[in-house]
Amino acid sequence: MAAHNKETRVRIVIVDDQLIARELFKAILAQEPEFEVVGEFASGEAVLEKAVELQPDIILMDIHMPGMDGLTATRKLKQLVPASDIIILTSSENPAMLRKSLACGASGYIVKGPDQTSLVSAIKTIAAGGSLINPLLLRTLIQEFAAIYTGQAASGEERPVSEPEIDDNLALTQLTKREKQVLNLIGQGLSNSAISQQLGISHDTVKSHVRSILEKLGVTDRTQAAVYAVRNNLG
Repeated sequence: MAAHNKETRVRIVIVDDQLIARELFKAILAQEPEFEVVGEFASGEAVLEKAVELQPDIILMDIHMPGMDGLTATRKLKQLVPASDIIILTSSENPAMLRKSLACGASGYIVKGPDQTSLVSAIKTIAAGGSLINPLLLRTLIQEFAAIYTGQAASGEERPVSEPEIDDNLALTQLTKREKQVLNLIGQGLSNSAISQQLGISHDTVKSHVRSILEKLGVTDRTQAAVYAVRNNLG
């Protein structure tokens, strides 16, 4: 999950096949001066055509849409605009759906509802490099992903599509001692704020370390880094 510059507005794209939902999201986001809605689309196919041009920081993605569903669109978008964070919008909390969302490269998901503050809070959390996922649940999912990668899962299960090819030995030597400490805590499912408190360093310093870790590992989001940590016994 990329942390975005506080001095610039967070560029947001909305993808939902229902016009009333898009209008509601725009009305909510318009109340936040640091947010800028740079595009809205009614389908996965449509956002794929404009994503590279728009370069959004965050994409709000409805999961159930005619034609291309939100998960397929998410997987394709992470290939086109890997720096964009994608938040899945769903009508109910479902661990299995969360697992699929993360495997496709999403940064997390939120349940649609009348509570406007939850949407705003979710975007601010992701924009700051945080996580929307309960740490205990995230830890379980990370271990599952790592098991699939190493072949410890039941035969027939496919490897998560968000998991990149990494030369583990080379990547590990490129990390500083502090970066390894931060990566260890990422592997435990800790947020940037929790890492800041545990290591006694500033929130901005944590974000800087996370950016450096993602770059050195050649990954695009926090979940991929966490899988690396667990796979290499750092988490």
